[in-house]
Amino acid sequence: MTISTLAKFGFKRGDYLIVAVVLLCAGLLLLGFAGKSVPQVLSVSVNGEELARYTLPFSSEISLDELLYPCTLVIDGTTVFLRDTTCPGHDCEICGTISQSGETIVCLPNRLLLTLSGGKSNVDAVTQ
Repeated sequence: MTISTLAKFGFKRGDYLIVAVVLLCAGLLLLGFAGKSVPQVLSVSVNGEELARYTLPFSSEISLDELLYPCTLVIDGTTVFLRDTTCPGHDCEICGTISQSGETIVCLPNRLLLTLSGGKSNVDAVTQ
């Protein structure tokens, strides 16, 4: 639609101003919600004791053979997931990839906790 076509529908100069303001506000809202949280640190804990801490971005495949149910920790830049798990249920493998600050992967049979932290968090609150 052109401006002359819109004018046929009764659009006046003030209407165009209102439309422009609404579009500007919508764009600003989208920019505010578009910011992703980029994690800076991966913490690996077993039985509540931190075993390792990795500064991201980092890429590596780490065999966790010392656990009750061995598995492979894959760190690819700022994304983390578990592969080749031998624990019953494979819940930690099924939960997939984490990549944002505040996200975790938990393997209950191994008592393993992988936590991404640092940067801006998208989490409002955590309850226990």
